Parts: sequence; C-alpha cells; structure tokens
Amino acid sequence: MHTVRLVVLEISVLLFVLILCWIRGGRENVIFSGKVKNLDSGVVLLYHEDGITVDTLRLNKKGEFVYKPLLSDLPGVYIVCVQGTSMFTYIYLRKGCRLHCFFDVTHPEKVPILSGDVVAESKIIHIMNEEFVCLDPEMIAQQSFERYAKGINDKYNEVILLLRETHDRKFRQEVLTELNAKRDYNLYCFRAAYKLYVSRETDVQDTAFWNFAQKLDLNKIENVKSGLLRMVIAWDFQNEYGKDASDLEILQEVNKRVYNQKVLDYMSEECMLSALDNESSLEKLSVMYDLFMKICKDCEALSRVREKYKKVRRTLCRLVPGKEMIDLEVVDRDGNHLKLSSIKNDIIYVDIWSSWCGPCCYEMTFLEELAKKYENNSRLMIISLSTDDSKKEWLAKAPADKSNWKQYWATEHTREILENEYNISAIPHFMLFDGNGKIIDTHAPCPSDKNIDKLFHNLF
Repeated sequence: MHTVRLVVLEISVLLFVLILCWIRGGRENVIFSGKVKNLDSGVVLLYHEDGITVDTLRLNKKGEFVYKPLLSDLPGVYIVCVQGTSMFTYIYLRKGCRLHCFFDVTHPEKVPILSGDVVAESKIIHIMNEEFVCLDPEMIAQQSFERYAKGINDKYNEVILLLRETHDRKFRQEVLTELNAKRDYNLYCFRAAYKLYVSRETDVQDTAFWNFAQKLDLNKIENVKSGLLRMVIAWDFQNEYGKDASDLEILQEVNKRVYNQKVLDYMSEECMLSALDNESSLEKLSVMYDLFMKICKDCEALSRVREKYKKVRRTLCRLVPGKEMIDLEVVDRDGNHLKLSSIKNDIIYVDIWSSWCGPCCYEMTFLEELAKKYENNSRLMIISLSTDDSKKEWLAKAPADKSNWKQYWATEHTREILENEYNISAIPHFMLFDGNGKIIDTHAPCPSDKNIDKLFHNLF
C-alpha cells in the first residue's frame, strides 16, 4: 500500500512539473501569424533587425502563414513584406506575445491591419522608421521653423500616445530616448535645409530655431548616435569657414566641445573609420590617427581601428600616384573577359557602382554628361564597372555603350581585389589610371563634383 502511494505521489509531482513547464513554455513561446487576402499563392518575407537574416514564409491555400521565432532572437524588430507587392510593415515581437497581420493586396495603399499583444509597439516601430523621418531639405526650406516644428512635434506626440498603451517599461524607456534624439535631429535639419537652399553665406534668421538649438546637449550619447552632434559641428564649421569640414576637422571640434568620454569614444571611432574609407592622403590620415589615439579610451574601438589603419596604410603606400595599378579582370556585355590594363587611352576614369545603389545611379546622369562633353576627345575613356552579384541585374540598369563610355561587370575575384587591395568599402567610387597602367588617383572626384572639369583640363 505504501509503495502504491509513493508511486502515485511521484506521478503527481511529475505531472505538476510538466504542467509548470508547459505553462512557462506557453508564456514564452511567440506566434506571429497572418493572412494575405486576394493572393492565390506566394510568400511573405520576414527581414530581421540585423538587415541580413531573412525568413521565407510560404502561404497556404487560404493565404495564411504562421511564424515562430527563436526565443534567443527576442525581443526583436522585423520588417514583413509580401513578395511581389509594395506592401510591408514593421513589427515588434517579445517573449510570450501573439501578433496577427492582415494584408489585402487589392489595396496596397492601406496600412496592414495588426491585432494581438504588441500592436502599439509595432505601430511605434513603424512610425519611428517610416514616418518620423526628415523631410526633403528643399521642402523644409520653404517653411518657417514654427510650422516645420509643428509637423515634427505632432508625429512625436502620436508616438507618445501609443507608448501609453504599452506595458514594457524597458521598451518605453528605450523608445523615449531614441524618440527625443530623433526629434532633435529632425528639428536641427531646418538649419541644414536653410544653408543648402536659402543661403550658404548667411545663417538661419529664425529666433525660434536658435532658442531650440541653444538647449541641445551635445554630450548625450543618443545625440551622437542619431547624427545630431556631427551635423551641428559640420554646419557650425561651414558657417565659420565657408567650407565643408573633413573628418579630421570634425574630430578636432568634437575634442574641443565634448567632455563625455562615451561620446568621445563613439564619435572618434566614427570619424576615424570614415577617414579610413575616404582619405587618400597618408599624411592627413596619420595626423587623424594620432588624434584618435589621444581621444579614444575604448579598448575595443582602439583595437578595431588599429587593425584597419594598418591595412589602409599598407594600401595607400601601395597605391600612391605613379605606381603600377593592381590589374582587374572585367566582363563585357557579350561575356568576353579582358584586363583593365588592355585599355590604352591616355586617361581611364573608372566608376565602381551597383544597380541597387541609389547614389551610384544618381552619378550616372553626370557620367552621361561627362561622356558627351568629351566624346570627341579620344584620350579619355570612361569605364563603369558593376559589382552586382547578378549579371542580369547589371544589364537591366547599365546604360548603353558609347564610343568613350563602356560598361563592364566585375568578376568575383575582381570584387575581392577592389575590397581588399583598393580598400573600397563604399560605392560609388572613382579611380583614375593612365594608358600605361599607372595610378593617377584611386580616390578620384565623382562626376557631379564641380572640380571634375578642372581636373581633366589639367590632365590633358
């Protein structure tokens, strides 16, 4: 009898533990479901916050899908897109939540309908990323600061109201911190718009703007991460000296005006990495590096920059004007492979671009004008070299070949050389070589630069 009771007790305890585990698991498990109306078949793409990871969710016959994220990924922000349409939304998922999303592809202009536990959080994330953004500078310049600020504050207050519907204290605090920094950044864009579209020679005349600007705290880390600190210093510098500030000049000003070491660490690394990507003068880069080493106290940032500086320094020593170019294998429209060194014009102007790159496509208009201006000058050849992964994507965007402007595609090996040997980490990027395969400039001006004609005139 005693044995039977013991067995019953053990079974009861086991059942109790299992029920507790089930309850705990149920509370932690996340289910994100949805339905896409008026779409017979297709997929929904779920982009993770890292911008790299993508999950493909296949729709069933009813146009429905269910997704259960890994608990290790939570809390997290995702972008949900219906493939083949323009419909998308941001969502926020945390442990234990349920969220349902409804799309109707016959009304792509309508915001998808959300229901569940984290609707307010998801709406906040969507507004922060898609609506609470800076307007076109030309549009801002047409308004008074008071009118412009009203629009910004209206959107700010919309998020504040949604925050009151959330119950996660950590989420509320993080959003509020970012929201305040974003508001201040957007409001300060008024000065940038004025300098760009009203007058470079004078400064903002609106007293309300300066009342706002004088209250800004440039020692707050969130104001650095939003880009506000850099923008304030850049326009102060432009107003005082009448020219744009280099990374070195930005960092020198930061060193004068900032005392918060976290801000100094963050900003000094940002300026230094920007200089390593864009500065072609070894002397200026060395001065910048010395200043960075004095300012930054973050051991991990120091280590990251030190390794990249060594690599860039080696590259710059290798790529000084007059030295042999590192040859590149390129592919023409017909699939023929050739070496860049086989092109024998006196001046070869190389444009590194990709079809997905907005700034690259913007420069194409200026390249076309440049090609037309020098179409009778046989000494110049313009080469547009696409780094697209897909040949099909390259050809879909590549302009037609002209006598002095040819389109080529970079092989995988060439893309590695551009990244590792030429240290090209951002595009568009422009380089100049001579007909003997010698380097003129591996950081040449872009075609939209006002000095490009003067440069070519001097070379010819």
